[in-house]
Amino acid sequence: MNTMKKLFIVLFLLFFSINSLFAQNKALSDGKYLVKLDSISKKSGFKDYEVYIEKESVYLFLANKLERLEIVWIDDKSFKILGLTEPLNPTELEKKILKDTNICFEIITIVGNESSFKLEDKKNNSIIYSGTFIKT
Repeated sequence: MNTMKKLFIVLFLLFFSINSLFAQNKALSDGKYLVKLDSISKKSGFKDYEVYIEKESVYLFLANKLERLEIVWIDDKSFKILGLTEPLNPTELEKKILKDTNICFEIITIVGNESSFKLEDKKNNSIIYSGTFIKT
């Protein structure tokens, strides 16, 4: 086998290994979750909901319609859901507003199948809601 083929194989295996390693480090693995909100969030009018995570996608009901949205991991415990934490196709006004915000989910603790979280605007240091992802 020539050197170029060996190099290609090594690089391919290295890329695959690194990709697998990072995928395993994410705080939420693939599966179905009940998103149970805390009492303060419920008093603000937010309700519990369910999501299904598969690779880089999340499936959830929005306005009584099943939606597939993209998860963008910031690090192993923080992520955005495009279409939920920010608009998919923002208007000019929304683009201006987005410059002043940084809304994302952050996993705080993991105990068994429960991951406590907060949905927070990091730029303005304000929590939108918080609760627990419970893997079912």
